[in-house]
Amino acid sequence: MRQWLHGSISTTQAGQTAYVFKMLFLYIPLDVLPGSPRLKLILLTLAINLATFILLSIVLRSVLREYRVQTGVAFYAALLWLSVIAGSVFWIGFANSRNLEVVGGVLLLLLGLRWLRHPSSWLGVGIVSFGAILFFEDPLQVYMTALPLAVYAVVLLAAKKEHARQVAMLHGLLALAYLISRLLFAIAAHWLHMSFHATGNVSAPHISAPWVTHSLIGTVKASVSLLLGASDVGRLREAVNAGLLLLGLSSAVYAVSHRYIPRRLLLLVSSICVINMVVFVASGQAEQGTSASRYLIMIAPALVLLCSTLRLPATTRKPVAALLVMALVLNIVALSGALITHWDTSFPQDAHLGSTHHYLEQNPQTNTYASVDTAMSVQYLYALPASKILPVGCLNGRLVRTYFSMDREFAATMSEPAAPTAIILDGNTITNAPNDCTVSSISQQFGQPKQIEHTDDGSIVLRYRQSVVQLATK
Repeated sequence: MRQWLHGSISTTQAGQTAYVFKMLFLYIPLDVLPGSPRLKLILLTLAINLATFILLSIVLRSVLREYRVQTGVAFYAALLWLSVIAGSVFWIGFANSRNLEVVGGVLLLLLGLRWLRHPSSWLGVGIVSFGAILFFEDPLQVYMTALPLAVYAVVLLAAKKEHARQVAMLHGLLALAYLISRLLFAIAAHWLHMSFHATGNVSAPHISAPWVTHSLIGTVKASVSLLLGASDVGRLREAVNAGLLLLGLSSAVYAVSHRYIPRRLLLLVSSICVINMVVFVASGQAEQGTSASRYLIMIAPALVLLCSTLRLPATTRKPVAALLVMALVLNIVALSGALITHWDTSFPQDAHLGSTHHYLEQNPQTNTYASVDTAMSVQYLYALPASKILPVGCLNGRLVRTYFSMDREFAATMSEPAAPTAIILDGNTITNAPNDCTVSSISQQFGQPKQIEHTDDGSIVLRYRQSVVQLATK
């Protein structure tokens, strides 16, 4: 975002899941507006996640109506369950994560269902145009929603529940949407000067008994982390949410056995859950366990759809309602307690950023370098120009320029060789795991510093009399 705004980098580097439209229409306008960057980021994060929940509720209700399911107590109870685990599902601590894209994925499912029910030219245009934007914004939606939708349609065709022409055309629309999304990547690369680096290719797994075991264990761990709110607050809350999940699943088994759930809806939910898990395992992410739970995110709204159809025996409704209320109260208490416990407006975890900023204020005529995490954060949180502190990385014990490096500002710094130089370490190293640049290795690269200082938080600062920092590109 700041690379675009300030034109500091000749080519903006981004991952495949770059959320380009959110950067263009949310983050950049926010950065331009006056006010505290920290406060603006907090408010935007809250607004995006609130909008996600409201819009997701609306779209899920529309999906249920495609199956003639009336939304009642079960639907709102399922939404309550989703709300209490929203922190782990949507990564609410980050504005730029997969949140609105989940709504987009469910909306694509809705458009596909309507196409199978009553195809039209305008609906086809909507699937292609919206699908292209969604796949460009979040390419994983191809696997999370488009693939389950395609499998769902094929199973219905095999069961002679759909016409072959409608199913084939739906597959063609999804394929066309994907091709257009790749064109959007090419356009962004050319016109916006972006470079989308690959996240790494996963080799085909060697199927064996240990691989199957590890993959299944990893999938279970990731699912538990996602569906119990495991990344949020305490074991008691996890146990309560586990009880909620077991209650919902056992009720779903009862509903399936009594044929209360429309078979097509059950097929859709099964397609989403199974396909997402299969892709998760095949990609190798299952071996990462809980750290990769975000790749199973579409399972959560799928379970909301499933639980929204539940009808319990009259004798069990009051006890179930009481359990739901107790679980909700325990979640509210746990989350409120965590908020109070961790509420500290001094932001102690940002002490290093604050001390780095203070050092910059005390040394305005110094060419200053720091790690990517420190330099980029200080630039944003304190609304500083890129020239005030330049980001560097570490490779094989040597400081290097990464794709976050500011081309224009680095060039300006090199044109002032007489200016003093300061390299601020994060504690006593600059790290890009598994590489560490220590005082010793930096001194071997640039020579012995004129002086060693410290920031307010005790981090080491290496000062040189003049600019000696000549960096290779990583």
